[in-house]
Amino acid sequence: MPRKALTPNQMWAALVAVAGHVPVPLTGRDYLELLPVRWQAITPAGITIHHRTYDHDLLAPYRRQPSPVAGRGGKWPLPRPSRSVPGTGISPPLEWAECRR
Repeated sequence: MPRKALTPNQMWAALVAVAGHVPVPLTGRDYLELLPVRWQAITPAGITIHHRTYDHDLLAPYRRQPSPVAGRGGKWPLPRPSRSVPGTGISPPLEWAECRR
C-alpha cells in the first residue's frame, strides 16, 4: 500500500477488502465486557452510586474485600448498562447479577 495517511476506518475498510471478514456472534459475556466500567467499592450496605445503594445476596463474600485488580485502590469493576436500565451490575471476576436499590 502506498504511504498515505488513512483514518482507522479507512484502514479497516482496506484490510477487509483484501483479507475478508468473518462475522462472529457475541456471547452474553462479550456484551458485558463491552459495557463502560465504573470502579466502585463494595461496602457492607452494598454498592453506592450517586447517593443510591444497590444490594444483592451475591455481594456477601465481597463486602469489605479489596478487588484483586492492581492500581484501582481496591475497587471492583462494575459494568454500567444504559441509563434506561434501573440498577447496576457486578461482573468478572464476579458473576453478573442485577442489583436493585
